[in-house]
Amino acid sequence: FKGQTRMFLMIALGMVLVAVLVAVWTAYYLEGPIKTLTKGTRDLASGLFRTRIPVASGDELGQLSRDFNTLAETLEENEGDRKKWVEDIAHELRTPLTLLSGELEAVEDGVRELNDDTLKRLKGDIDHLIVLVNDLNELSRTDRGALTYRKEATDLVALVKRVAERFREPFRENKLCFEDRIKENGKIQVWADPERLSQMMVNLLQNSVNYTREGGTVALDLEIRDAMVYVLVEDSEPGVPH
Repeated sequence: FKGQTRMFLMIALGMVLVAVLVAVWTAYYLEGPIKTLTKGTRDLASGLFRTRIPVASGDELGQLSRDFNTLAETLEENEGDRKKWVEDIAHELRTPLTLLSGELEAVEDGVRELNDDTLKRLKGDIDHLIVLVNDLNELSRTDRGALTYRKEATDLVALVKRVAERFREPFRENKLCFEDRIKENGKIQVWADPERLSQMMVNLLQNSVNYTREGGTVALDLEIRDAMVYVLVEDSEPGVPH
């Protein structure tokens, strides 16, 4: 009986020893990856979305590491998209503000008369600013910076001429020759968002103002080829840097 008791005690001690060794080994095995995941999580919470952790195994810990890296990549992409859209809209905000300021200065200096046409252009600049501010508000409620489009039947000729008219003063101030080659009585109907088209035209013409050397020429035209409409803005050197 004493021999059996001693044997059971030895077996029990052996099992306890094995359990302790397994627990120590498991703790040692898990400690490193858990610390790495903890540090990575703290980095993500601090806005360091470029954080990545090494995948050291193919088990559940390895899968957790891969999921962490996928999350970090998604957060980094979303942050990049948001920054890009904010930068683009901030850039676009400067253009209508510059045009609005130029119109008001022209009226103040007596260069331009404060009539219905001038008031209409000023209102157009203000409406453009409102659209851009609404874009910012919309951007704050989206994950990937997607903007909505409100398409309707649009007279492209009238739209392009209307935007170009707003740039006659900036072209004159920068000593640039502006050539409007669009036919006066022409009409091209397209199904599009007029506000987005106006934004595109404003950006194109503002780039011509910014990057065309003094004394240069900016030409504007519309062409229809193979059932496609092309808006052509041709400017002299040096052009927009790539």
